[in-house]
Amino acid sequence: MQSIEKAGAAVMAKAAGGERLGERIEEGARAASRTEIAVQPADGRGLKARAMLRAQLGEEIFSSWFNTLEFDSFDGVTVQVSVPVKFLRNWIQNHYEDVLLTCCKAEFKGASRVDVVLR
Repeated sequence: MQSIEKAGAAVMAKAAGGERLGERIEEGARAASRTEIAVQPADGRGLKARAMLRAQLGEEIFSSWFNTLEFDSFDGVTVQVSVPVKFLRNWIQNHYEDVLLTCCKAEFKGASRVDVVLR
């Protein structure tokens, strides 16, 4: 990946007729790669959050609304979960977003948001 960035920076430097522009582009590319946040899989933390949801909401509500919910990823701030149907997504967002976020905060340190998406 860096060789592509270097090649692109070299082309830009030649096109601009100056070495300084190429250096600035390379510096910007390096800074951007350092600040990228890796998206992590939800792994076992998702299972624990599901268990907390089941305990707090009860088996009937959990099986009705959260049985098909999957924990997809966590980027350090946002936990992404998915459901197969738009109606479920809307229902969870409108009725259970707070309890879902509370359970996620307990397992995903630094979580401040939950995105419910369609898969």
